[in-house]
Amino acid sequence: MCSSFVPCGLAALGIVLLLPSCPVFNMITDGRPRQTLAGPEQPELAQQAKGWLLVSNASADLEVIQFPTLARTTVQLDDRPWSIGGPDRSGRIVYIVDVWGGHQLRVTDVLGSRDAVLFERPGDPLTDSVIGGVACSASGRVAFWARDLDKAHLHSGLPDTPRRLEVLDLDTRECRVVPFELHNARFMWMPDQRRLLLYARYDRAQYGPITPDPRVTLLDVDTGVESDPIGTGELAFVEPDGIHIWVGVSGNPEWLRINSSNMTTETRSIRWLFPIASIGADLVVAAANPTEGLDPKYYRTLTKAPQAMWSVKLFDTKADEFLTVEESVARHHTYSWGSD
Repeated sequence: MCSSFVPCGLAALGIVLLLPSCPVFNMITDGRPRQTLAGPEQPELAQQAKGWLLVSNASADLEVIQFPTLARTTVQLDDRPWSIGGPDRSGRIVYIVDVWGGHQLRVTDVLGSRDAVLFERPGDPLTDSVIGGVACSASGRVAFWARDLDKAHLHSGLPDTPRRLEVLDLDTRECRVVPFELHNARFMWMPDQRRLLLYARYDRAQYGPITPDPRVTLLDVDTGVESDPIGTGELAFVEPDGIHIWVGVSGNPEWLRINSSNMTTETRSIRWLFPIASIGADLVVAAANPTEGLDPKYYRTLTKAPQAMWSVKLFDTKADEFLTVEESVARHHTYSWGSD
């Protein structure tokens, strides 16, 4: 199962975390950075994970962290990616880069042994108006959103910009449009690799000064049929069993763990973390908001204030224990998790 997490401005363990399309917590209070969870590190948590975590920084380098060994490899890409998906079970990674006059969807792997263009589409890379939100399943099915140039031009910059959903097969290179109007929903693959978990799902007609609670639903990409709402929330992820779905709201540590087979719920707490992927009933990979200290190299565009730094952790939601995997990463980094 693969998933990616991007805070706005971090679509579940290969972690692609770009953070451009997700809401983020308030990272600074009273002029000081809010600290992450207190408590001792638990190195043994790494032994419960199997897969790859991807961390993309501000350069074209992609760090690949393998679990449970925590071995690290740096893959050099042609350009800095702004959306990442995978790895799939064979280690393939897909990512999007800006090129002159548009965007490219490219494929590499955890060893950096290849880097090829899957396709290129014309458009305006300054507004990210062509393709995005890439997510790769364990079998190599790549889901992403896309926009027609005419519609993107007419609606550029508006929250109701029309988006369609496309799925590409990495083995056959066949790409098709799913008969479904995506709007601005974010998504990740379900373990069955046939459905997508949609969250932050708004209807275009619902956009306005006050937006209602966004829906969380399941979408069959083969038929385009969407399920009834499972819950409401801006954030969501699914456990490897494909049954239990977590739904949360930005800034609220209380999450609902929903059994989608009978719709029973229980409340769990994930304090100050943005989950990237679930790798078990109790273990998640998450970006912590934030770590101690400020990074003087990265600034908010308007205020020019230094941004608080993040960390990436394995987090046991029952024992309230964690292991820090990556320290001092900027909010705009991209992460993704991939496993069998």
